[in-house]
Amino acid sequence: MNCEEVKIGLNHFFDESLDDNTQAEIDEHIRKCPHCYEEYKKLRKLFSKLKDLQLSIDPPATIIEEINKNLHSKAVKEKAPNEAESEIDRLKRINKEKLKQEQLLKTYRLEARKNLLNDKKGYSTIYYNTSNVQKRNKFLIYFFAFIILVMGIGYGYYQYQRDNSPWKIKTETGTYLINNKESASTKLEVNNSLKTENDSRVIINVPRTGTIRVEPNSSIQLLTAKSGDNVISFISGSLKIVTNADLPDFKIKFTNFDLIDYGASYSVGFDPLNNIDLVVEFGYVGIRKADSEIFINEKYSCKIINRKIISTPFRTDAPGEFIDLVLSYENTKNTAELLDKITSKAREEDALTLLELLKKASAVDRQILFQSISNFFPPPIGVTRTGIMRLDPDMLQMWWEEIEWQI
Repeated sequence: MNCEEVKIGLNHFFDESLDDNTQAEIDEHIRKCPHCYEEYKKLRKLFSKLKDLQLSIDPPATIIEEINKNLHSKAVKEKAPNEAESEIDRLKRINKEKLKQEQLLKTYRLEARKNLLNDKKGYSTIYYNTSNVQKRNKFLIYFFAFIILVMGIGYGYYQYQRDNSPWKIKTETGTYLINNKESASTKLEVNNSLKTENDSRVIINVPRTGTIRVEPNSSIQLLTAKSGDNVISFISGSLKIVTNADLPDFKIKFTNFDLIDYGASYSVGFDPLNNIDLVVEFGYVGIRKADSEIFINEKYSCKIINRKIISTPFRTDAPGEFIDLVLSYENTKNTAELLDKITSKAREEDALTLLELLKKASAVDRQILFQSISNFFPPPIGVTRTGIMRLDPDMLQMWWEEIEWQI
């Protein structure tokens, strides 16, 4: 679930009208995402104020005095022609009139409370005639129209401030093509493509975000150029990206997935078989598909086979034989012999690779991998063998964090 979906669903999240899975997804997202957590706090504050809304009002003292005066005057007027009536009949008549006036007061209070709740404001003034109501409604229409206008202008200015195009191009060697034509321009506009030749290499500066080094025989296209939403399409070759913002919101689009930059230094490129190699030197990068996201931590690498299948991440300093065994394990049904070789050659630094491999393994192979990981890093308190065997996500995360900080 992304930030936009969470913002749309936050209102329903507070009144618990979502299904359990969506409710849980939003809850998990706002715990991890600082921006959505801020939106959540604002809405929580608003709903808290609405809960404190006054549920009843007291009518002006003049109304109550008027009712008492009416009761008294009627009793005086009716006393003269009814001197002969009994004291009991007289009290009954007065009580009947009193009940009538009390009912009138209740009706008044109910109507006033209804108006108050509809307005969602704590007005102390009660409007008694149609002209006042019309004036008030007209004022509210103009007021909210003004607010919407101000918000529209503010949003437009905000979007204008976010715009960071064009991106500047600096040539290291050779020449390059803009939209498949040789160009001397030092600017890359939105929707323009850039392609380097055999002997050319360029560096693109992304304002307030970082740099993209485009290696020889590489091609990219600039899709979006806004602070907080920078997107390129990577077509061929290899790139080196360095971002220096805490949350750069830089994205590389592929056909079946996106690479999400969470503040990192990394390389991405196509190998001779058209698979994609991702190597993270610092920070971490997310590989986001339609329904999931995998995080590649610093000093780790992975392959995306045929631009679709994400391999198990492995340490960049892992022996080549170990990497080949891990990649082979994912593409064979006869895993027993391979798994013995993997666990025998695994180092302490490869524990996270084994943990990721465990998520893809059969129930039998999970037992072997669990024991192999435990030999390096015993499960922390709260993580059990049974929980790991059923792939409990919370326990897997706890064990991952316990290992990650130590290697």
